[in-house]
Amino acid sequence: MGFLAGAVLLTVPRPAALIVAAIVCLSGPVLVKCLGFDHRNALGVFLSTLVTAGSVYGIAQLSLFVARLHATQNHAARTAWKRNATGSPATFTTSSAPRSP
Repeated sequence: MGFLAGAVLLTVPRPAALIVAAIVCLSGPVLVKCLGFDHRNALGVFLSTLVTAGSVYGIAQLSLFVARLHATQNHAARTAWKRNATGSPATFTTSSAPRSP
């Protein structure tokens, strides 16, 4: 259930995602009670589903963040290389002159 709720959070647009993920998380304890699994605690099923969904969502968002960070870094490097190749002045430069006290 947790993997399904995490996938819902990642794929469905935001307002509806929270509602559908909450329904998925609550369906686990309802199934435990309805099917009569006496050895499973409904609260434990709910918390396990919630933690798994949060982990799936968090790891996927972290992966997207790292990909965006690498793309930004590559773009900055490409822009600096183009400026250097064309002779355009850089936005910020380091000076090799000694600093005065």
